[in-house]
Amino acid sequence: MSGALAGDDVARPRVLLAGDAAARPDGLERALTRAGLHLIEAAGAFHDASPDGPSPDAVLVTLSQATDPRLLDLLAVTLSAPPPPRIVLLSGDGPEGSVAALALGADDAVTAPCHLPELAARIRARIRDRHAPLPATAEVRASASGLPSRLNGRSGDSAGSDTGIPGPAALDTRLREEFDRARRYSLGFSIVLLDVNELQAIDDRLGDQSSEQPAPRHDAGIRFRREVGALIRSAVRVPDFVSLAAGDEFALVLPETGVEGARRSVVRVRDRLTTVMASTRSAGAGLRAGIATYPHPAVNEAGDLLALVEAALARGRSQTSERIAVVE
Repeated sequence: MSGALAGDDVARPRVLLAGDAAARPDGLERALTRAGLHLIEAAGAFHDASPDGPSPDAVLVTLSQATDPRLLDLLAVTLSAPPPPRIVLLSGDGPEGSVAALALGADDAVTAPCHLPELAARIRARIRDRHAPLPATAEVRASASGLPSRLNGRSGDSAGSDTGIPGPAALDTRLREEFDRARRYSLGFSIVLLDVNELQAIDDRLGDQSSEQPAPRHDAGIRFRREVGALIRSAVRVPDFVSLAAGDEFALVLPETGVEGARRSVVRVRDRLTTVMASTRSAGAGLRAGIATYPHPAVNEAGDLLALVEAALARGRSQTSERIAVVE
């Protein structure tokens, strides 16, 4: 079998392209090649997916829909023992197509449009699973079971239910899910803690504003947190996750984002927040941030990443200039 393993890395694994070439998204071959995969085309008719030479490490089947009768034939092809993982890419189906392909025996299934680097990572992950399976998802989740208690003693999601913004429990779940996904598919991501300092002073100012029926201080604080949460969401991408963390802190989980991308996100949030602060006449209020990125040599579980970003935020609070600290 080609595609020798070096530790957890697979050196130039062979990926057999089978199915309908017309169903391949633009740039597929280029993206997979750039990801270090060696592509080979299936020879002969659709029912004959066997290539000349060594058996492939994985098979990528591209079709328009899971109802294509060729899919079952292609999934049944045995090229070696154990058979290589079969990944199905469907160009004309929704999520139900992926479900159908998995039910027919695919090892993984995605629908277009898809993120091609993630598809390449999925292929590599399936090849790794074939040779040396990673720890089960349940084990990864169990390793981070103590994460909620690290959120400065906050328990449950009461803050989130009051403001409409996800709270610490939701952050715990999302962080563990993103850690699991990044570890399994060899992806990266960043977590950011944002400290809106003097938030309590802003709460007081909003609660004390003169009116016939001034808002209770607690309600004013909830309103302000809701507004800040909406502002943060407007400054980041759709896949990014925004939540409350603890005290005056908000958290961002940024999939497939490195240090510089995370820093740019913080700057966008800070620029938009400046306008809000000016409207409340809170000149002393501002934003401090800590950034941690996975993978990192000191991170073996989700809780490790949280500890690093908390330490980074502490450094950010002590700075007098940029006030954005990054885990080195």
